Amino acid sequence: GRPADAGALKVNGIDMAKVRAEGVAPKDAVAALRTWFSAWGVPRPMCVAHNAPFDKAFLERLCLDAGARFMDVFDSRMIDTVGVCGSISLVIGDAFPDYKLGTCAQVLGVDMADVEGSAHGARYDSIMAGRVLVAALAKVSTREAAGSAVTR
Repeated sequence: GRPADAGALKVNGIDMAKVRAEGVAPKDAVAALRTWFSAWGVPRPMCVAHNAPFDKAFLERLCLDAGARFMDVFDSRMIDTVGVCGSISLVIGDAFPDYKLGTCAQVLGVDMADVEGSAHGARYDSIMAGRVLVAALAKVSTREAAGSAVTR
């Protein structure tokens, strides 16, 4: 494979020795994803990510390295929780001091105590992004319900 970026490794806490020992070839990783998606009845899922363009670039490269096209594995549309939180800040007021994933989760009351790992780990951050999306939608729907009850 390609050499890993030292800065990215530091942020993500990835240990290259562990990757070499336990890592999966891109072709095998994409095959496993397709099997998992199919088991859920979703042949090409839409991705939810925090800063989706970053994750999409990574996933596009994974697919390319596996001999596949991104659009053959994933839906071309993505939900970016950075944009979702920015949009709901208009509904709930300027409650976000910044739009980092951890900050958005904290503002929205997302609990991650039941999830192993830490920030910047793929599994942890993907679960957090999903929970941020659910919490953001709940916040907007609660606010809209309260607003419509008041205006009736």
